Amino acid sequence: MVNFKVSVLISTYNSGYYLKLAVDSILNQTIGFENIELIIADDKSDDDYTIRLLEEYENNYSNCKVFILDEHTGFPGKPRNVAFENATGEYVIFMDSDDTYSLDAFEVMYETAVSEDYDFVITTFKRILSNRVEFYQHPDFLNQEVYRFNSVEDDLNLLKLQPSLWARLIKRDFLIENNITSVEGVNAQDLEFVVHTLLCATNFVYLSRFPAYNYSIRDMLNDKSSIRDYKEKLLKGLIDGYFATYDLLRKFDKESYFSIFFQSHIYFYLDIMSKSSIIDHVKIDLIKEFSPILKKQFELSPNFANNLFASIKDDLFTDSYEELIKKLNKNHKAILEADSIYELFYKNENFNTLRFCNFNTDEYEICFSPLHNRRFYSRCSITNIDTDFDVYEIIALNAVCGVKSSEQIFSNSFPIYKITGDFSKGTFMEITFTLCEISEVEFNSIKDNRNLKRKNKKLSKKNKKLNKKLNFYNNLLDTKPYRIAKIFRNFAKKIRHLKRGF
Repeated sequence: MVNFKVSVLISTYNSGYYLKLAVDSILNQTIGFENIELIIADDKSDDDYTIRLLEEYENNYSNCKVFILDEHTGFPGKPRNVAFENATGEYVIFMDSDDTYSLDAFEVMYETAVSEDYDFVITTFKRILSNRVEFYQHPDFLNQEVYRFNSVEDDLNLLKLQPSLWARLIKRDFLIENNITSVEGVNAQDLEFVVHTLLCATNFVYLSRFPAYNYSIRDMLNDKSSIRDYKEKLLKGLIDGYFATYDLLRKFDKESYFSIFFQSHIYFYLDIMSKSSIIDHVKIDLIKEFSPILKKQFELSPNFANNLFASIKDDLFTDSYEELIKKLNKNHKAILEADSIYELFYKNENFNTLRFCNFNTDEYEICFSPLHNRRFYSRCSITNIDTDFDVYEIIALNAVCGVKSSEQIFSNSFPIYKITGDFSKGTFMEITFTLCEISEVEFNSIKDNRNLKRKNKKLSKKNKKLNKKLNFYNNLLDTKPYRIAKIFRNFAKKIRHLKRGF
């Protein structure tokens, strides 16, 4: 019997070309494909190309197993469980069918895992978008390349890490001994799974600077990742996953972790709900179902949302869900206009969201950035602000050029604007802006041109002063005394000339 080092477990449904890319990244691993067991559990695909690929992989590779479910479930939990039940590798890893691994991913992860007999190895990853690649690093884990833990209690910030199940190589026996499986019929089952592993682990490691996984984020009109398709099924499935995770915390008597863990997920859920196109009465039903978790977060951390979702708090605790949804929809409304290829970037809900809310405060200024997740040289201009309160002034705080002009130029940093106004009189802000990336060369050219314009203005001022003096003397020469003096001076020159002739 072959002893595989790693079992790669893929759940798939009509993945087609993306599945091919995913499997190609496994076939070419530096650890050697002979050391890998590939198990694909298909959620009853009806796409001919996907089915042909599955048949091809099973027929061509002895270390590949394919399982096709009897009926389509619509969720990854059951396919993942079927794949795991048939795995034989020393370590397992769960992969999404539309992503890829770096070619040395399993070699690095496996060698790290066996070096200290870790329960699991966590790595970081890259986000692959249509126009750029982002390297994910959590701000609480920036100082070291390797973090070793004996328990989640060693650093509760582990609960804030993105639940990237596909970037975690886990010992198979560890999962079996602790009865850790995927919750079926929910969307956020990876949350429950990851938290379960953290609660049970006694020896694990985080490679904070090794991006093993390429997380593909598709957000095109006709090609969306499942987590980007904000339909009722997704929103309902997420709620079920959140409650499954909450039940797990209560089972382990770790409700104290609730606020730490759920904060970012509540932000995410409210954000995508506000952006969803589903009708309001469905949103109302969903927020009612979600309200126990939302209320608990506010109770444990009353100021967790600051101004972000502060406007919904009163409506939440008075069960005024219709008003809550109205505010949620209104407070997140933002018109995003971007140049050229950045149009998709600024319409990507998860990485560029402008968050405007019910300020309802006595403060008279607020700072915001239209960009939160990437630094680059940029041109930015706010073309319109629509509010129901009074705006006095807009200033670009860190602009290199054009602080108050129609367009601002920013160095390799986040654009930051300050808006002053009377926010106590309104609840809504809608900003229209354009922003595009420029090269460093173009940035320096614009900056130099602005500096030259400033110098030219100074020189023109000096020239005006000199011209005034010149005009004064010219005008002085045109007066009668100077004209008579000029006649005598010319007559004297002629006399001197005649004398020299004699």
